[in-house]
Amino acid sequence: MLSDRIFTTGFSRRIGLFLAMLLALSLIVGVVFFFGSSPVWYGYVVGEDRKIYMVNLDSGEVEWVSRAFDQIGRPNSLEINRRDSILYVGSDSMGFRPLDYVPLLAVRLNETADIVFESYVEPFEDLPMTSFGMRSSRAVVDLRLNPVAEVLYVGYIGHRELQTIVDPLTGEAIGRLDIPMRKEYEISPDGTMVAEIFPSGSRVNSNGDVREWPGGVGTWDLVTGHKNPLVELENNQGLNPPWAQLRDNFVFVGNHRSIGVYDRESGEQLSKYDFIDENFRTGYSVQDYATQIPGRDDVVMSFGSSVIVFDPITAEVKSRTRIGDGHILITEVVVTDKPLIPAD
Repeated sequence: MLSDRIFTTGFSRRIGLFLAMLLALSLIVGVVFFFGSSPVWYGYVVGEDRKIYMVNLDSGEVEWVSRAFDQIGRPNSLEINRRDSILYVGSDSMGFRPLDYVPLLAVRLNETADIVFESYVEPFEDLPMTSFGMRSSRAVVDLRLNPVAEVLYVGYIGHRELQTIVDPLTGEAIGRLDIPMRKEYEISPDGTMVAEIFPSGSRVNSNGDVREWPGGVGTWDLVTGHKNPLVELENNQGLNPPWAQLRDNFVFVGNHRSIGVYDRESGEQLSKYDFIDENFRTGYSVQDYATQIPGRDDVVMSFGSSVIVFDPITAEVKSRTRIGDGHILITEVVVTDKPLIPAD
C-alpha cells in the first residue's frame, strides 16, 4: 500500500539521517582528539658508559637503556632520523683506547638496538689499517641530518668546515661540502639552503679591546656550496631565515654557559641568564645550542649527567633527569615523538 511505502521511506530516511549524524559526531570527536592531544616527546642521549638512554621528556623518566656498544669511543655528537628511527653516534678516542673505535655508528631505535651500519668515512681519503690490525680513525664531532635531501652531513675534528655527505641508511660517503652544518642552523623546507642566525654581541680581547658585532643572517646554498652575502640586522630585528617567519622565540646559547631569548621580529631581548642560576645548579652545558621541543615553548639541554627541560624565558625547570648513576657525562639531547619501534 502507498501508506506502507511512505512509512518505510520515512523510517529509512530517519535511520539514514541518524547514521549520518553519528558519523559526523565521530569525525568531530576524532579531529578534536587528534589536534587537541599533544604527542609525547622522547629525548635520546649517549653516556660515556657507551649506552643509549631514552628519556620521556614529559615525565622525566628514563624509559629505556641500551646495552653498551664496544664500537663507541667517547661519544661527542648525536643526530636522529625520525622517519627511519635511527640514532647516529659520533665518537672520538677515549685516551686509553685511542684506535679501536668506530667514528660513526648508526643504531636502530628498537628494543634490541640493532646496528644499521658502522662507518669510517673520512673527508680526504680512506685511512689505513694500523700495525695492530685496527683501523685508524678520525673523530666525528658534528652530525646534521637533512631529512628533505635525505643526506647526513659529517664533520671531523680539525676540519669542521668540511663536511662529508653520507647516505643515512648505508653510511656510504657520497659527496663533500665545504661549509659548516651546525645543529642550530635552519634548513630550508626544500632542503637546498641553510641559514646561520645570530644576535648582536661583544667580546673583550686579550689586550683589553672590546670587539662588537651586529646581529646577522648568513645563508649557504647546499647544492653548490656558495655563501651568500651576510645580512646585518639593525637592533636584531628579523632573526629569521629568509624563507620563513618562524613563530617560536629565538634562543641563543653563548659559550655553553649563558642563554639569551629574543623576539624574532622586533629583536627585543626577552630574557638573559647564566646556567649557574639556582634553578639549574650547574654552570656549564655540553651543548652550545638549545634543543627545541616541537609544538612547545620548552627546550631541553644536557648538563653534565642531567637532561633538563625548561622554559627558556623564565628558566623554570620542568623536569630534571639524572642519567646512569648521576656521575657519567652525556652527549647533547636529540628528540623525537616516536617511541621505540618493534625489533626486526
